[in-house]
Amino acid sequence: MEIIITEEQKCDVLKIIGRIDSYTTQNIKDAIQALIDDGRNNLVMELSNVKYLSSSGILMFVNIHKQFLKNKNGKLIFSNVPELIYSNIKLAGFDKLLEFADDTTTAIGRF
Repeated sequence: MEIIITEEQKCDVLKIIGRIDSYTTQNIKDAIQALIDDGRNNLVMELSNVKYLSSSGILMFVNIHKQFLKNKNGKLIFSNVPELIYSNIKLAGFDKLLEFADDTTTAIGRF
């Protein structure tokens, strides 16, 4: 699993490549927490190259979203989500809770 972070004007884009599972979730969480600790709270998760998303990965994203809501500071948007990954999120019932954009440019424009 690889994370590529690109700083944009109003947000940061985290492009994740590989699998998001119980082994890689902590690395993603640590990368996101480092951004949050640095005051960078607007995040786009670019998932076009994610081949697998486990329940632990979904839970991590939901918890980060809840943290942003609780602190009333920050936003998490998902872009380029493969259909199989989106169907897993939808099956878990989190498609209404989390925010999605068809592409990264659209996601960045929401900030």
